[in-house]
Amino acid sequence: MPIRAHCTICSDFFDNKTDVAAIHCGHIFHHLCLIQWFDTAPNRTCPQCRIQVGKRHIINKLFFDVALEEQSELDAESLQVGKIGLALPKFIPIAGSPI
Repeated sequence: MPIRAHCTICSDFFDNKTDVAAIHCGHIFHHLCLIQWFDTAPNRTCPQCRIQVGKRHIINKLFFDVALEEQSELDAESLQVGKIGLALPKFIPIAGSPI
């Protein structure tokens, strides 16, 4: 079963398309979200536990191995028309039936 973790700054789930970063308290975030947090927050604290941290404490990239089985699972979004080349059957009304 895949880990369904999300960034507590933007609330989006982590995926293999965006860089994930961590800080020394162990919390993880999207790298871009964390950089923006440090650039705009009045205090340099962890967005989740509020421990004092700074940009120099950022582990810039984390890597997760995703099992082939997890990569091949299809979700509702990927099953939409055009996402993976599936076509929906056409509706052909039968003569005399209400549409």
